[in-house]
Amino acid sequence: MDDDKRTRKALAKTEKIVRHYERRYGLGARSTLNARTTLAHEYHAAGRTAEGIAMLEQAVADSERLNGPDHRNTLNARMKLAFGFREIGETAEIIPVLEQIAADSERIFGPGYDEETLTPRLILALTYRENGRPGEAIPMFEQLLADRERITGLDPRETLSAQGYLALSYLEAGHADEAIALFEQIAPEVESFVSPYVLGTLSRLDVAPLYAAAGRTDEAIAAAEWGVDDLEYRYGPDDQLTIAARTLLAQLQAARQGS
Repeated sequence: MDDDKRTRKALAKTEKIVRHYERRYGLGARSTLNARTTLAHEYHAAGRTAEGIAMLEQAVADSERLNGPDHRNTLNARMKLAFGFREIGETAEIIPVLEQIAADSERIFGPGYDEETLTPRLILALTYRENGRPGEAIPMFEQLLADRERITGLDPRETLSAQGYLALSYLEAGHADEAIALFEQIAPEVESFVSPYVLGTLSRLDVAPLYAAAGRTDEAIAAAEWGVDDLEYRYGPDDQLTIAARTLLAQLQAARQGS
């Protein structure tokens, strides 16, 4: 069976599931929304993105009509639509949408009501960062970490992920001291949590120049050496990332010799 035929067969199967959920649970049900979201992602993967977005837009309209604009299912449908636009790269365009969803979630349920209501703020913070607005992302990540600890407890993986995004936001906003401090806090936790290769190599390579700028040359070189070793392990010695890391390491070593 060729790829096109397999894709059509998979889409037909998911379309049948969606119709079943619509008949059994109704157009405004959470389970129906989830099924429609799955189908929308499959449309996107098959190159039929416009149909996927249209399906998510219809889900929002159906939930608003059947559940009301402030219902949890409607907010969730709006989030799914925002995810759909993020998936096709329209991140800057959806910032006002995410801001409104986050504001509505806080208005309806209160700040940090539960794990689900934290999600719009997390996605908004990530989108700020992706669009060169780390200064707006930083307070959101900081508050999200505090709210997550208060409401749901701090899952190690989720906490380290959020701290990593916060460290990158510090770095991108030019807060070198805060970036270094948080990086040093989370690096041993991540490395002991699973393996040394979980912590992104680029994070180490990013922090190496910060060490150098702070006069901590030995730490800068150690971070760059680790990055080179990891990139060679993962991608090989001739990969462009590996070559760039070796160049950085050579520059740092030359700077130490010249000092």
